[in-house]
Amino acid sequence: MRATLKLTIGAALLVAAGQAAAFEPPARSVVFKTDRQFRALGGPGPYFPDQAARNGVSGAVVIDCKVTASSRLEQCALVSVTPAGMSFDFAALKMAQVGWMTAGEVPTGTPAPDDGVWRFRVEFQAPRRYP
Repeated sequence: MRATLKLTIGAALLVAAGQAAAFEPPARSVVFKTDRQFRALGGPGPYFPDQAARNGVSGAVVIDCKVTASSRLEQCALVSVTPAGMSFDFAALKMAQVGWMTAGEVPTGTPAPDDGVWRFRVEFQAPRRYP
């Protein structure tokens, strides 16, 4: 009886751990500050990685962040970056840190997560021409 109980509890913990690892925060969009000076670089503006801009490389970063009452992004964690090695990950985290990007509106019908963490996809579209 004890061995069966231990096995059942152990299996339940493994299942619970697998479910916790599979959890994804709800998605939300980002809003960039605007500045005419950086219009050619799109939303990321001065934070668009120089090497990527010069080589015409686009990229995307997924980050999980807590959102403050004023829509600022805090305690961000990198989930993924494509392509690697072009500093898109650093740029996205820096934009969140300095407030260059904030959280967009909560999608209709999406409840706020209990832990306050939302998932954001940050797109970096290569400029057509780079200064």
